[in-house]
Amino acid sequence: IGEFNSGGSAISIPLLNQWHVPMISPSSTAIGLTRDGPGAGLGEPEKYYPTGERHYFRLPPNDRVQAGAIAVAMRDRGCRRLAVLHDGEVYGAGVGALVRRAARRLGLRVAYTKRVRSQHRHYRRLARRVRRSRARCVAYTGITANGAVRLFRDLARALPRARLFGSDGIAETGFADRREGGVPPRVGRRVLVTVATLAPEAYPEAGRAMLQRYADRYGDRFPDPYALYGYEAMRLILDGVAAVGPRRLALTDWLRALRDRPSVLGTYGFDRFGDTTLRDYGLYRIRGGALHWAGTVRAP
Repeated sequence: IGEFNSGGSAISIPLLNQWHVPMISPSSTAIGLTRDGPGAGLGEPEKYYPTGERHYFRLPPNDRVQAGAIAVAMRDRGCRRLAVLHDGEVYGAGVGALVRRAARRLGLRVAYTKRVRSQHRHYRRLARRVRRSRARCVAYTGITANGAVRLFRDLARALPRARLFGSDGIAETGFADRREGGVPPRVGRRVLVTVATLAPEAYPEAGRAMLQRYADRYGDRFPDPYALYGYEAMRLILDGVAAVGPRRLALTDWLRALRDRPSVLGTYGFDRFGDTTLRDYGLYRIRGGALHWAGTVRAP
């Protein structure tokens, strides 16, 4: 079971691949772990699988799905003409390219796209260019540390009526909470952020019941939704061993063939890349320096 972090997965996958140990991640979403194209680095994903056989599976939807969710969120809020900004890193540039692709498929017009240079002290000129493009919505795909706070502050000033969106690279208090260097509250109120996990009430009844059992047992009134993903990863291992025995190759084959499995996360299976078939992403607003649930977005 693992890893929680995509960077950790990048180290563990090729090691375990040599020994054919099946691996189930409850949280890693980096595209390059399973797919090539936008969002994948040089040699990804082949370099992770020296045997040529896939043994890695993940339960949350990957960043391709996140890009589609961002595009759907913009469409559902009346965006027809938009700007997509990114930070130039593999994650940010890749998700940005996929957002543009998904937006066009939904009939939206990408009026402006640009890489944001993190060393700039302000982004007033960039914000003016976005305004001249007549974009009514702006999506930023990148991380907080690459100038996101300054960028959103200047965008909010230059485009007082535009809707602002961000990927999960800014889903942290360093962006949301002004006390930790984040955006001012008046800016944060205009931002919607996508995150792979949902609010507890948005999961199926089995998921809500599991979180309640968790809360009762450990005295945690607000359990982290990732508890569901860890729980389901363990259930998969136990159910697989019960079905085919404690044999690595047999368990990997059983996971590859998984289809329409009911679970605390919903009904899902794995595609040929090892990615979940779940397509729901969480949408969060910023209030009081924290992320608050705003709804579920289903990617196309």
